[in-house]
Amino acid sequence: MPDLASLTPLELADLLQAAYAADHDLSGEHLTDPVARHDLARLLDHDEALKSAVVEAWLEDREAFEDATLCWLDAEFLGELEMPDREED
Repeated sequence: MPDLASLTPLELADLLQAAYAADHDLSGEHLTDPVARHDLARLLDHDEALKSAVVEAWLEDREAFEDATLCWLDAEFLGELEMPDREED
């Protein structure tokens, strides 16, 4: 896994799409590694400007499913941060 802080919003959007694909059993790349998912969620949760840029890159030309996607991002994906399955850094 590359250093997430060095990735562009578009590259982070690809990882976010891979997490979404895994959670919804869609075709394509899947991000299932719990450490990588937690690190990605933590990075997005701690920087609102970056989160907005990544979501914008990911949802470009996909307004039809934006509401469901953002619900998943906030409620499910970022909700993983509340699980005590990994010690904080």
